[in-house]
Amino acid sequence: MIDSIIFSKAKGTMEVSVSVYVFKENDVFVAYCPSLDLSGYDTTEETARSDFEYALQEYVKFQVEHDTLSKDLMLHGWEVKQRKAKGPEISTLLRRTQLRDVFKKPEYKMIRNTTDLKAAYV
Repeated sequence: MIDSIIFSKAKGTMEVSVSVYVFKENDVFVAYCPSLDLSGYDTTEETARSDFEYALQEYVKFQVEHDTLSKDLMLHGWEVKQRKAKGPEISTLLRRTQLRDVFKKPEYKMIRNTTDLKAAYV
């Protein structure tokens, strides 16, 4: 499934749906989103996922406040049109992110992180 962001002008929110790979590196769990090059980490999987969620919210908040979200998404290979953004294909991510290394881990899993974020982006 391709990562996406849907902007809702009427509600002043955006739905962010991204793939997050969770794996263990030494004694630390990492939740990594290659399409945004964002990660969260902590000593348990649950808290790593929670840390990722916080990082995602702060990323969006910063980009919206500085009116740079579309530009930054495009720098990460996203296609941005009107009220929707589509993330890069996995083949592209494998060429330019740490995703190849994640697939070499003995245990990893991919989860979908879908979040509704309030934003004054209109």
